[in-house]
Amino acid sequence: MLKLKKFLNENKVAIIVFSILLFIVMYSCFKYIRNDIKVREGREERITYCKSDEVKESEKLSCEQYMEAIANEEIKTEFYSMFGDILVFDIHYLNFIAFLVVIIPSLYCVSNYLYNRVITNCLTRQSYKSFIKDFIKRAYKYYFILPVIMGVLILICLFYSEIDPAYSLSNNYSIWQTNLIFKPVLFVFLYLINITIYSLSYVNISLIVLRKQQNIIKAIILSILVFVGIEVFLEIVVNGLIFGLVFKSEVGNIFNIMNLLIFNINYGVGKLLIFTISFFLLTFILVLILYKNKEKLIIDCEKNN
Repeated sequence: MLKLKKFLNENKVAIIVFSILLFIVMYSCFKYIRNDIKVREGREERITYCKSDEVKESEKLSCEQYMEAIANEEIKTEFYSMFGDILVFDIHYLNFIAFLVVIIPSLYCVSNYLYNRVITNCLTRQSYKSFIKDFIKRAYKYYFILPVIMGVLILICLFYSEIDPAYSLSNNYSIWQTNLIFKPVLFVFLYLINITIYSLSYVNISLIVLRKQQNIIKAIILSILVFVGIEVFLEIVVNGLIFGLVFKSEVGNIFNIMNLLIFNINYGVGKLLIFTISFFLLTFILVLILYKNKEKLIIDCEKNN
C-alpha cells in the first residue's frame, strides 16, 4: 500500500494527464461508433421502407433513385477512414496541446533538481556525468504517454473496423494517399515511432529552456513560446520561402512540429522520418551542449531564491 501511495504521489501529474487524454480518445471513438451505427440503421430503415408496400406515391421516384444509387455501393467501416476521421474531426486539437501533454509531467519531474538546488546534494554522491545522464533519463520518463494513447485509439479502430486500403483509396476516404497503407503493421509501427520521436524532441525543447529558467511555471510558458517560434520559422522560412518560393515544392509541408498526430506521409515516409529524427538529434545535441558545463549550471541554480 505504501509503495502504491508513493508511486501515485510521484507520478500524479502524469497520471492525471494520461487519464484525461484516455477519456478524450475513448469518448471520441465511441462517438464515432455510435454515429456509424446510426447511419447504418438509417440506411437499413430507408431500404426496408422503400421495399415495402407503404411507400407513398409521391415518394416512389425518390425511393427508386435511392435504391438505384446504393445498388452497387458497398458500405464499410474501414480502419484508415475511421482513424483519419477521428484524428481530423474529433481530436484535431490534441495536435496543439500535445506539446504540453509531454512537457508538463517531464518538467514537474526534473525542475526541482535545479530550482531547489537538489543537484548539489546529488553531486556529493555521484559524478556530474552520471547526474546528467540520470537527469535526462528522468526527463524522458513520460515520453510514452502520447504513443500509448494513440496506440489505444488504433486498437479500438482495428477492433471495430476492417482493413481494406483499396476501399479508402477508391472512395477518397483516407487522408493517407500512399502505398504504405497496404502494409498496416508497418504503418502502425512507423506512426507510433514517429510520435515517440516527436515526444522526445518536445522534452528536449523543455530541457533547453529549463537550463536557463528553472521555475516550472516560467519554464512551461517559455517552452511554449520557443515551440511556437520554431513552428513559425519552419512554416514561413523553411516551407514558405525555401521550399515554396525557391524550389517550388510542397515537400516543405513535412517541416512541421505542431501536427504530429496526422503523420504526413503523402510526400514520402522516408522524408518525414528524416526530418523527425534530425530534429530530435539537433535538440538533443543542444541539450548536451547546454548542460555540459557543471560550474555554470550550479551557479545558475544558486541564483534561485
